[in-house]
Amino acid sequence: MQSILDSLRTNYDVIIIDSCPIGMFSDPLVLASRVDGTLLVVEARYTSVESLENATQLLAGPNMKLLGAVLNKVKLSKHHHYYYYYESRSRNKRRKKWIARIRRGPHLKG
Repeated sequence: MQSILDSLRTNYDVIIIDSCPIGMFSDPLVLASRVDGTLLVVEARYTSVESLENATQLLAGPNMKLLGAVLNKVKLSKHHHYYYYYESRSRNKRRKKWIARIRRGPHLKG
């Protein structure tokens, strides 16, 4: 496995390896000790605090670097309207800029 990782490192800037959940098998811990860093993916409303604490303790082993966590499967029902409003405003600004540019013609910059 180490020779494969070394070969990939010479050809790529970033390598992302997906693994099974920590605690089910030893694979994630073996990988974590051989890569530059680990991201812990946590499923919202499913992963218990106890499981999360256990995983972070396991990833604190020698030659392991926990970079952070990703919260997965979050319901955005409460925040959806804010995001839509923000996205709509920025999209409208870009659209207005493009319409102004088209009206000026291709020969004018700005």
